[in-house]
Amino acid sequence: MSYPIPVHLPNDVFHALTAFTGELWFGDMSSAALCDAVRSWIARGDAGADAVPASLHGYQWKQLFLPEGTNLRVTFQGQVAYATVEGDAMVAEGKRVSPSQFVNAHGCGNRNAWHALWLRFPGEARWRLAADCRDAARDMGT
Repeated sequence: MSYPIPVHLPNDVFHALTAFTGELWFGDMSSAALCDAVRSWIARGDAGADAVPASLHGYQWKQLFLPEGTNLRVTFQGQVAYATVEGDAMVAEGKRVSPSQFVNAHGCGNRNAWHALWLRFPGEARWRLAADCRDAARDMGT
């Protein structure tokens, strides 16, 4: 027998869900969308995907750990440059670089890497600003 159980969602997730479905409240469409998303997530078997990293290697950038395979992107005056975390190093154009060296080699020479660098972690499709990732890591206590 199936019956509803209250689930607590952060308000930003709730509002994004109702905006996505076009409802102004948690109605039938929002309920169906949430159930479909959870069922799909369970079917993919992603529940423990983050429990064990694919590699123990990565680059420690102050408070933020970038696992091996992380992609990095910087843009300046329409020009885009990329780097990758290989082993325990950040590598751009075949050379080991720091985040500061990377962004300042592709800019005016005095850029804050936290605000100029975009990151895409292994297995993710979305690019995220480094400062946002640092803040999230700090909020999680890592």
